[in-house]
Amino acid sequence: MNRLKEIRNNAVHNGHKMRQADLAELLGVTKLTVSNWENGKHEIKADKANEIAKLFNVSVSYLLGYSDKKEPYYSDEILLDNGSGGVSSLSFKRHNDLQKEYDKQIRKDFINFLRSYDFVISDNEIKVLLEQISSLNISTVAHIDRERVLQQVNPKKYLIENGYKELGDLFQSNKGIDDFYKEKGYDPESTL
Repeated sequence: MNRLKEIRNNAVHNGHKMRQADLAELLGVTKLTVSNWENGKHEIKADKANEIAKLFNVSVSYLLGYSDKKEPYYSDEILLDNGSGGVSSLSFKRHNDLQKEYDKQIRKDFINFLRSYDFVISDNEIKVLLEQISSLNISTVAHIDRERVLQQVNPKKYLIENGYKELGDLFQSNKGIDDFYKEKGYDPESTL
């Protein structure tokens, strides 16, 4: 069931609680159409769902009841049937926003690590060290040896046997970013 009634009831229009008639006028539809959407008698068509989500600054997936995560509107959000009775919400803008937030968290954790061992280095040196560590990460697409490792029958075993004993088992692991997504209230399996 969509959340249109709940969202509309929490909205203010011209100094008062938004009425169905107000929303209908804004969308160029009848009050009956809005009522039918709110009562689940009719589904909201994609173009109107997008317009409503933008108007109330909520994701289309939240508006339509596919997600419990209330988040802002992303103009590039795409909803896809995930093949198991659910919907996957894809948005590269949201993904990029989360990636930036994840990078900030990595920096914060790295600084906390340095603090715990009483390291004193400049902000610029912290930046350079993080960039260097990232460039050495063989799991990243940009790493020069990644394709060679992927061609191996057992890439993780290959890495462990070739100098990656401490961290080779993490090759292509998404645990860090997946845990971050979960911490932020997203399902990493159905959100991009």
